Amino acid sequence: MGLQIIVMVLIGAMIGWMTNVVAIKLLFRPIKPIKLFLLPITIQGLMPKRQKDIAKSIGETVENELLNSEDILKQLFEKTDRAQIIEKMGDKIHKIAENKMPAMIPGPFKQMALQHIDKLIVDEGDNIIDSLEKEVSNHVENELDISHIVEEKINIFPFEQLEKIIIGLAKQELKHIEALGGVIGAIIGLFQGIIVQIL
Repeated sequence: MGLQIIVMVLIGAMIGWMTNVVAIKLLFRPIKPIKLFLLPITIQGLMPKRQKDIAKSIGETVENELLNSEDILKQLFEKTDRAQIIEKMGDKIHKIAENKMPAMIPGPFKQMALQHIDKLIVDEGDNIIDSLEKEVSNHVENELDISHIVEEKINIFPFEQLEKIIIGLAKQELKHIEALGGVIGAIIGLFQGIIVQIL
């Protein structure tokens, strides 16, 4: 009698474990749709079948909840050393102005003009950068579509590599799900065994 219960518990555990193993596999496999022989049924893993929908959803989540163009610009401008940019900009403009001035202009006038340009850059440097920041911000906000970029990247990413990443990240949790199937199956087998014994 007790042996029958033990056998039913073991069978239940095996069925529960195998069911969850197969269910997890079917999340990823088969990657390409397969038509079942003589049946009007096509099977494909849930993840590859819905890859485009998943990519779109992740892209929208990244842009709406995690990282948008405003965050990128804020980070970029906060990390920018304005004084260094003004200095480099002044050096560049100074060299360009010096090289472009006609040779017929006397040296003292050249120096006066260059000094005036240098002073202008120092005085107006902050305003120039503010103006550039606004122009860049407007352009980036209008043109940078983070959602679309993320969606495209996921769609062109080889699914086999995506599968490895997901399984690698959730390996422990997936093992727990498989084991839980065995535990639930064993409990069901135990109840079945007890009911059979009672009847």
